Amino acid sequence: VPKAIDAEKRTITFTGNEDHPADFVFPVAADAQIVVDGRAANLEDLPAGARLLVTISVDGKTAVGITQVGER
Repeated sequence: VPKAIDAEKRTITFTGNEDHPADFVFPVAADAQIVVDGRAANLEDLPAGARLLVTISVDGKTAVGITQVGER
C-alpha cells in the first residue's frame, strides 16, 4: 500500500522498512500502464489506500506499470 500518490508530480511513495528505513519515492513514467478495476486508468484514478502491484523499470528507478490488486 503506497504512502502517497502525487498525480501532479507523477510520483508514488512507499514507506521504508527495517532494511531500508527511508521512504521509497518512484517517478511514474508518462507512458506507464495503470489499471484500476481491470480497466485502463490514469494515475489520479488510483484509490487511496489500495493495494497495488507496481512494475519498476529495469534500472530500478521508475514505475512503468501500476495495477490495483485489492482494497486496503
